[in-house]
Amino acid sequence: MRKKIIMSSVFIVMVIYNSSAQCAMCKAQLESSDGDIGNGLNSGILYLMIIPYILLTVMAIVFFKGRIKSSIRNFLN
Repeated sequence: MRKKIIMSSVFIVMVIYNSSAQCAMCKAQLESSDGDIGNGLNSGILYLMIIPYILLTVMAIVFFKGRIKSSIRNFLN
């Protein structure tokens, strides 16, 4: 129990410490721009964010498709 509390505390401290980190170049570019670059950065973030979701969806489909086929085979036998 004590080990879990210590690990949780370390994790929380690390998350709080790293949460203020930013890319210096991105921050400087946004501060000096008039708004056009901000839209491009948002599009880039969305593009990078969608790839893991697509991969997870494909993995879930493959996994559940195999489970459904095996459950149908077991039901028919």
